Amino acid sequence: MTIKLLSIYSKKQVLTKHKLERDESEELFGPASRLEQQQSSTSSKKLVEAAAAPPSPSPVRVFVVAIEPLTSDIKLVTLKVKSGVLQFQAGQFIGMYDGRTNVVGESTFPGTFSIASRPSELPLIRFAVGADNNPRNLRHLLYNDTRPGDNFLLDGCGSGTVAISPRMVMTPVGGPGGIMLIGGGSAVMGLVSIVEELLHSEEGRKIPAIKLFHSNRSNKDIPFYERMQELGGQSETFNYFPHVTGKIDHGENSRGHLGRIDIHHVARELAGVRLFCVYGSGVFCEAVVNILLDLGVWPGSIRTDYTTRVDPARRLDELSKASAKKKNTKRFESCTDGMKEKGTMNASDDYLRTYGIDVLLQKMSLKLTEETPDFPLDFLSKEISRVQAELPEVSNINAADPSFWINYWETDTVTWQAPVTSPWLEKYMDKFVGQKQRTVFVHLCGKSLDMKSLLEHGHKVVGADCSGIACVDFFTENNIPDYAREVVPHPDGKHVIRHKSTSVSIALYEGDIFDLTTEIVGKIDRVLDRAALVILHPSMIEDHYLPLLMRLMRPGGKILLASVSELPFPKAPPHVYEAPQIEGILQQYFSKIKMLEVHRYRVNAGFVSEPIYILKSKKKTVR
Repeated sequence: MTIKLLSIYSKKQVLTKHKLERDESEELFGPASRLEQQQSSTSSKKLVEAAAAPPSPSPVRVFVVAIEPLTSDIKLVTLKVKSGVLQFQAGQFIGMYDGRTNVVGESTFPGTFSIASRPSELPLIRFAVGADNNPRNLRHLLYNDTRPGDNFLLDGCGSGTVAISPRMVMTPVGGPGGIMLIGGGSAVMGLVSIVEELLHSEEGRKIPAIKLFHSNRSNKDIPFYERMQELGGQSETFNYFPHVTGKIDHGENSRGHLGRIDIHHVARELAGVRLFCVYGSGVFCEAVVNILLDLGVWPGSIRTDYTTRVDPARRLDELSKASAKKKNTKRFESCTDGMKEKGTMNASDDYLRTYGIDVLLQKMSLKLTEETPDFPLDFLSKEISRVQAELPEVSNINAADPSFWINYWETDTVTWQAPVTSPWLEKYMDKFVGQKQRTVFVHLCGKSLDMKSLLEHGHKVVGADCSGIACVDFFTENNIPDYAREVVPHPDGKHVIRHKSTSVSIALYEGDIFDLTTEIVGKIDRVLDRAALVILHPSMIEDHYLPLLMRLMRPGGKILLASVSELPFPKAPPHVYEAPQIEGILQQYFSKIKMLEVHRYRVNAGFVSEPIYILKSKKKTVR
C-alpha cells in the first residue's frame, strides 16, 4: 500500500527547497475549489454554485421506463421517480441500489452512474450502462436482466465536483464567455447532460459558445454521436469535435478526427472560452489539464472530477518554476504563441520534472565541473545523499479532507491498493492476535486484503473507510456472501453506513473514522494500523488519532503498526518518522513498544522502509 501511496503523491507535485507553512501552501497551491471557497464576496458566489443540495433524508424510489441500446456494449436506461425528491446538477453522478433487496438470496451490490439527462427532464432520469460480467453487480443487473417496471432506489442528490448550470457559465471571472467540455470514452455521459441542459434553457442559449471534444477508441461505437450531431445542426453556438483514437476498418469512413486530442486542437478553439470541464480516466484528465495550463488557462477555470488529484493551481506553479529556470523560454501569451517551442512533455521529461531530478542533475553537473574530483562517481554518490537529506518534507494539504480520498474511489483511479496481504502481518499474526478469536479494527482500510487474511484466520473484522465504494468492492472482489447495507443512527447526525455480511464476521463502516464510537463498532481487541498513522497529518496524531484508538480498544489491547522511516523523496503523505520521533509519541499511550523489524523494499524511485511495531495499550483507557 505504501508503494502505491508514494506513486500517487509523487505525481505532478512540486519539490521545493524552502519549507512552506501550511497557510502559505494553501494560498499558493490549493486546488481551484479551495481558492474559490476562500472568497466570500457576492461575485465569488456567482462563480461557484453548490455542487449538490443536502441529501434527501430517504432514498428516492424509481422504476424503469425504457431500455434501449446506445452502442454495441452500452445501453441507455430511462427511469422515472415514483416517490421522494431527487436533486442533481448537470455533470454529476448518483448512487443507485437494487429495489428488490428484500428478496432473499438476490441482493445486488449498489453502484454509481453518470447521469446522461438534464435536471429539467425530471421526473425522468437517464443513465448509460456498460456491460458487466459480475452477476451481483448492479451494472450487470441493469444491462442484462432489467425490464420496464422494475424498481430501484437512488440517492436523494447527485455527487461530483463537476456541477454546471447556465448561470455558472454566464458569470465567471472575466465576464460572460463560452464553455469547453473535454471527455474521454464513456465518461462523455456527464458532458452530454451539460450540453443538453445548456441548450434547453433560456439562459443557457445566451452562452456564446459550447464546444465538446470527445475522444473515443471505437469509430463505430461513439456514445451519443448522432444526438450530438443533431444538436450541432440545430444550434449555432454548439460545436462537436469527435476524435477516434483506435484503428478503423479498411474502407470505413471516419466519424471524427483520427488521433488524440492534442494542444493544437484545443488552441484553435480556445478564444472566448471562460470555463473548462474535463471528464475521463485519471491519465486522460491529467493530460488535458496539462494542455490547458500550457495554453495559459487560469486553474480556477478548470473543472474536473479529478481536481483533487490533477491540481491545476499546483501544476501551473510547477510549470512556471521550471520555465523560469530555462533561458529564452516563455509562457504562452495567447492560444497560438510558441506551440512549436513548448508543446506537451514527453514521458522522460515528465519523470525528471516530477521528481525534481532535472534541477538536481543540473546543479550536480555544475559542481562536478567546478571541483573536478579525482573520484567523480564517489563524489556524485555523496552529493546525492547530501541533497536528499536536506530536502524538507512537502505535505499534500488536501489529504486531510476525506473528499480527497473519496474522489479516487468515485472516479476509479485508486492506485495504492496492495494486491497481496502485507508480508509482515502473516509473519507476526500469532504474536499480534494469539490463538483466541479476536475483534480486529482495520481503519482507513480501503479494500485491503489484510482483512481477508484476518477472516481466514478466524477473527472478527471491523473496518472503517470514508469511501462506500471501497467497502462494497471488498465484498464484491472477495466473494463475501450475504452482503447487507444499513444506515447507522449517530447521536450527532453524522454520516455512518455499515456494510456487513449476515453470515461472516465482518462489518465495514463508511464515514469519518473520528465519528465512530464504541456504541457503534463495539469494543476492539486488536488494531491493525497499515499506513494509517503515517497518512494523517502529524498535528492530528496525539490530539485526535491515538485518543480515538484508546477509546475504541479494550485496556491492554495490542496494535500492529507499520510506520515509515524512509522514502525516496520527502513527499507526504505518508509522513516519515525516525524511531525516536514515533516512539516518543507512542509512549504516553502504550506500556509496551517493541520494533519487530524494518521492512524495506524498492520502488521505482528508490527504497521505502517500514518499521513494524507491536504495541500494548496501558490499562487505563482514554475517555
